[in-house]
Amino acid sequence: MHRKTVAAVFIFICALNQICWGALTNINQLFSEGEKAFQVKDFKAAAQNFSKAVKLAPENLRTRFRYGQALFSLNQYSESYNQFQAILQNSPNNIVARVYLCENLIKLSRGAEAEAHLQWILKVQPGHDRAKELLSQLQNSGKEEIPSGFSPLPVKDVQVSIEEEAEEIQTIESAPETRTAKFSNQNFEPEKKEEVLPPTAVDSNTWDVAQFIKSNEDSFLINLEYGRYSLERGDLQSARTSLARAERLAKSNQDTRKFLEVQILTSLALIYEKDFRAFGKHLMKLKPLLSKQSYKSFLNIYNQARELESEVEKVRLTAGIAMGAGHYAVASDLLKAALAQNPGDILLANLLAEAQMQNLDYRGAETTLSDIARQNQKNAESYFNLSRFYLTASYKPEMARKCAEYAKSLKPQDPRISVMLALLDYAEGRIDTGITRLKQLLPQLEDPGFKSICTRIIEDGKYADSTSGSKRIDFAEVMALPGAMHAPKSSYRLIAVDYLKNGSFFSAMRFFLMAQDLAEVGRTYLGLSSALHISGEEKSASIAAGFGLKALQDELSRNPYSSRANLYLALYHFERKEFSDAARAVKAGLNGDVDRGTGKRLTALLNSLNKTSEMGF
Repeated sequence: MHRKTVAAVFIFICALNQICWGALTNINQLFSEGEKAFQVKDFKAAAQNFSKAVKLAPENLRTRFRYGQALFSLNQYSESYNQFQAILQNSPNNIVARVYLCENLIKLSRGAEAEAHLQWILKVQPGHDRAKELLSQLQNSGKEEIPSGFSPLPVKDVQVSIEEEAEEIQTIESAPETRTAKFSNQNFEPEKKEEVLPPTAVDSNTWDVAQFIKSNEDSFLINLEYGRYSLERGDLQSARTSLARAERLAKSNQDTRKFLEVQILTSLALIYEKDFRAFGKHLMKLKPLLSKQSYKSFLNIYNQARELESEVEKVRLTAGIAMGAGHYAVASDLLKAALAQNPGDILLANLLAEAQMQNLDYRGAETTLSDIARQNQKNAESYFNLSRFYLTASYKPEMARKCAEYAKSLKPQDPRISVMLALLDYAEGRIDTGITRLKQLLPQLEDPGFKSICTRIIEDGKYADSTSGSKRIDFAEVMALPGAMHAPKSSYRLIAVDYLKNGSFFSAMRFFLMAQDLAEVGRTYLGLSSALHISGEEKSASIAAGFGLKALQDELSRNPYSSRANLYLALYHFERKEFSDAARAVKAGLNGDVDRGTGKRLTALLNSLNKTSEMGF
C-alpha cells in the first residue's frame, strides 16, 4: 500500500506537467477560477488555482492573500502563515494580512508571537474588533504545546505500538525523565517583553554568507537554520553538528519551543540515516513534550519502518519522507545507492528521477530517465517523459521529437503526445502547422494544464511572423525549467522565492546568489534579521541587518535606481521609524525602471509615509 502511494505522489510526469503548465498559464484566468471556487467554498480547488497563480506571479499580493485565505480554510495553517508573512515583508501596514497572520500563529500554538502582533495592531487601530477578540482569547488560553513551524508528517496509521514490542525503548520510557523535565511545557513561561523596534544595523564591509555564519557561531537561530540548510543540501553530518550546537543553546536558555524545533530536525536526520532504533529512542525522550498528534505521526513512521523487511523498502519509505519534506538531495543520495544495488527496480528509478529533477540535477535525471526508457521499450509513458525532459530541462528539440514520435507509435491515441509534437512544430519554426494541430487537439484534451498550454501558444502564434519563422516569444526560454542550461540566470529567483516564503533563509540566499541578484540577497538578510529580532537575538539581528544593507548598497552602487533594492531599503528604515530615509528610498525607487508589482508596493509605502507625516510622527 505504501509503495503504491509513494509511486502515485512522486511519479515524474506529474512534476513536469505542473512546471510546464505553470510557465504558460494565464494568471488572470487562474485567479478567476480560484475566486469562483472560493465563493462556493470549494477551498481545495481555490487553493490549487491560487497556488499556480502565485508561482507565476509571486509578487502579486492580491493573489497571495487569497491563497493564504484558502489555505487557512483548509486548516493548512503553516502554509497559510507563510503567505501572510510574505505579504507583510513587503507591505508591513497591511492590517488585514497581519490579523490573518495572528490567526495562523494561534492555530500553530505560537501565542506569544501572535500577541505581539495583536498589540501592535491595536496601537495603530485601537478599535479593531477582531484583534481585540483574538487578544482576549490568548490571554485566557493555556500554554503552547507544539514548536513553531512544526506540522505533523502525513504517514499511514498503523496499530503496532512502541510500548508493546520495542523493549529497549520501553526501558527509556519508564526511566526518570530528568533530562527533559526542565524543558516541559509546565515549566516554560514565555518571557513577556515590551514592544521594541528592530535593532539598527551594525556596519559591515561584506555580505559574504560564510563570514556571516562565522560571526554568529553562538546564535541559536543561525545554527538551527544552518542545520535546516544542510538537510536541504543533503549534508547530514553538517546538519547534525549545527543542530547539536543549537540544542546546547536552547538548553542553556531553558526554552522549550526552541528545544523542540531542534529535535524535529534531529528526528528527520535520524530517519534519513535509516537509524530507526536511535530514532525510536529519541522519540521516547521527546514524548512528554509533544502533542498527541505530533507524537502519533512520528510513532507511525517508527512502526512502519519496523514492519519493513528489506533494505530497499526502508529506502523507499525514507526517501518518500525526505521528498515530502522537500529534502530532495537526501532522497537522491538514498535512491541512487539503492538503485545501484537493485538496477531493475523501476519504482526506485522513477523516484530517483523525480528527486534529481527537483534537486536540479538535470544531468543525473537525463541518465536515469534514459535508463528507464531503455528498460521499458514498450512503455509509451517512459518515452513521453524523456521527450518532455528534452523540451524543458535540456533543450534538444530533435531528441524530444524522436522520443515523442516513438511514444506515439506505442500509444497513438494519447492526445498528450500529439500536443508534444505540435509544440515541437511551433518550437522549430513551423508555427502555422503547430497552431493548426493544437486547435484540432484542444477538444480532445481532458487535462486543464494541457488546454492552458494550447490556448497560450495559439494566442502567441497570432502575433508571430509565420513567413519568416520568427516568434514573439523565446519559446526555449519560456519552456525552460529553473536552472536549466538554456534558462536565464534569473530563473533561480523562482526557486529562491519559494525557499524564502517557507523560511529557509540560507537556501534562498544560495539561489539568489546564483541568480546574481544582490537586491534579493539584501532582502533575505533583512528577513533573517527580523526573525532574529523576534527570537530575541538582538546582536545577531543587528549583524544580519548590516550584511543586508551592504548587499543593497552594492546593488545600488551598480544601479542607483534599482526599484527592488530601494524598496527593501525603504522598508528597513520604515520599520525603524526612520521615515525621512524611507521616503528618500521610495522616491528613488519610483524614479527608476520599476516593474508593476514593485511599483505598487513602493506607492503603498509612500502613501503610508504620507499618512504618518500627517499624524505628526
